[in-house]
Amino acid sequence: MSTVVVLNLTSSGHINPTLPLVTELVGRGERVIYYAIEQYRSLIEATGAEYRPYSHPEYLVPKVHQGEFFGSMAHFAKAAQVNLPALLEDLEQSPPDYILLDSMCIWGNLAQQIMKLPAITFSSIFIMHPTMKAEDILDMVYSPRPKEVVLKGVQSLYRYFEISQEINEQYHCKIPSLIEAFSNPQDLNILFTSRKFHPFSEMYDASVYKFVGPSIAPRPGTIPFPFEQLKPGVTIYISLGTIVNDAVEFYKDCYQAFGNRIERPYPHQVILSIGNKVNPADLGPAPDNFVVMPHVPQLEVLERTSVFITHGGMNSASEALCYGVPLVVIPHRGDAFLVAQQVVNNGAGVSMLPAQASPDTLHDAVEKVLSSPAFKQNAEELGQSLRSAGGYVKAADEIMAYKSEIGLN
Repeated sequence: MSTVVVLNLTSSGHINPTLPLVTELVGRGERVIYYAIEQYRSLIEATGAEYRPYSHPEYLVPKVHQGEFFGSMAHFAKAAQVNLPALLEDLEQSPPDYILLDSMCIWGNLAQQIMKLPAITFSSIFIMHPTMKAEDILDMVYSPRPKEVVLKGVQSLYRYFEISQEINEQYHCKIPSLIEAFSNPQDLNILFTSRKFHPFSEMYDASVYKFVGPSIAPRPGTIPFPFEQLKPGVTIYISLGTIVNDAVEFYKDCYQAFGNRIERPYPHQVILSIGNKVNPADLGPAPDNFVVMPHVPQLEVLERTSVFITHGGMNSASEALCYGVPLVVIPHRGDAFLVAQQVVNNGAGVSMLPAQASPDTLHDAVEKVLSSPAFKQNAEELGQSLRSAGGYVKAADEIMAYKSEIGLN
């Protein structure tokens, strides 16, 4: 049995995909120590792993960064700076055999360097290849964004390098570069997606980058849902995830676009997940054909969904595609723009910017997806590539094979 430390970001989009993998590793005899924040303690302990808190959780709360990608880099660099001292002290007292780190976890990258421990990267998002040029990355992540977002990004990048210099002076280690900050490349890199879905996947060496597909398993504590209210026919599911869901006007637009009212009858039923940031009363009366809830059991809902209107989070998009559900992607931040791009490139849905979303454009986008069988067919083909990649069991196989290769029991 080996001891592995998991160093991850502290948001549902990054933690949830690791939970089935951690459960599998524990089942194979690994001792897993997982650093996170209190919000995720019960989920982590349910896997059989040992929960340990970061020393400064206030720096790890997910935020919507004005500078987007570079804003995230500056945020995570500061989180690394304040959390590293206690983390290193803890690890030095009882060094693990190896580390599992998220592709965006800067403090995991630094801890691995300082401790000189074997490490494996896992990623729940698309990652940058080490040979990609900076200008290509900038074009990919900032070309669809307004100039003010790009300016905030440049300011954030300057802050990132300021913090990086301070960290380097203290620890004398290599700070992740522009590309490394979104990939943390190691000798083994596990990607929770398929080659078919990942951009530029032909660049990634199969011996180093393992595309294992989404890490999906039944979730404990199923959220109650009135499935008996759903009728046969077309079901539209709408969710903006857990971070950008404070969207009263958008939800009102959905009521207007898809509401079954006398003046504008709409034949389909709609499931709307609004999160905890919005008071349903602020939206007005829900149309008769709507089921409106703070949260829903997403996997079970997707089994019954005809088209999914989503913010484009990697996990949500992948889960929908695994069920062959075509998408209308409305990306708000970060990697969601890349997800939207790949969905469109693969013919599995359509995309629009948040500013373009209105009752008419939402209505037209859904009707376009529903009226063309190609979207459904392409979503099913993409979903097959994700399902057949192996999931968390394949990820665990790759980790155990790597351990054997480097001489760990």
